[in-house]
Amino acid sequence: VTFPASEATKTTLQLSNGWKGYGGYWGTPYYSLIKGECIVQGLISGNKWGWIATLPDACRPHYRLIFNLNNHQYTSRVDVLPNGEIHWIAGDNHHGWLSLTGIVFVTNAGPKTGLPFNNGYTNYGHSYEGPYYSKINNECILGGLIGGGNGNNHVGTLPAGCRPRQGLLFNVNNHQCTMRLHVATDGRIHRETGHCHAWTSLAGVTFPASE
Repeated sequence: VTFPASEATKTTLQLSNGWKGYGGYWGTPYYSLIKGECIVQGLISGNKWGWIATLPDACRPHYRLIFNLNNHQYTSRVDVLPNGEIHWIAGDNHHGWLSLTGIVFVTNAGPKTGLPFNNGYTNYGHSYEGPYYSKINNECILGGLIGGGNGNNHVGTLPAGCRPRQGLLFNVNNHQCTMRLHVATDGRIHRETGHCHAWTSLAGVTFPASE
């Protein structure tokens, strides 16, 4: 879970289609831009599932990204588009609220390096961001959509300098499902359970680098 420290600059997020901040203890939905990293946070309430918010020019991805967000006991697929629009796409839409925590990406002006693939995996292509990694303030940030593959779950390998100190497990989105993603200390990235669809989203995966 990545969030900016309390002293970081936070700007109120522009919500759409009647969505509003949940309020009270949960505060106001916002975004922060830190050295090319865009972080979105907050709890919103509404019932028009689709277009829910828009990010400004400086806090947008180069291509489309797919995130896994919480809806109480359910999961939701939420996409961030190059024009800054944030859309609920699939999964569950119960309870009249959605958490935006988990939307973290490198902007279209930020530093990114293409992920080295293994076992026939490649960029999913179309309108989606190619898989990348970035290191900002000693934080490794992954993003993009992986396609292809030969059935082996080892999809790619991170280089030394952008690896975790210990093995980590992440919940990443797979449309209406979640997928377990394993990042090993030697940089190997494995897609584990939850293969409802053949593609793998890396968006939302962040961790402190081991060096």
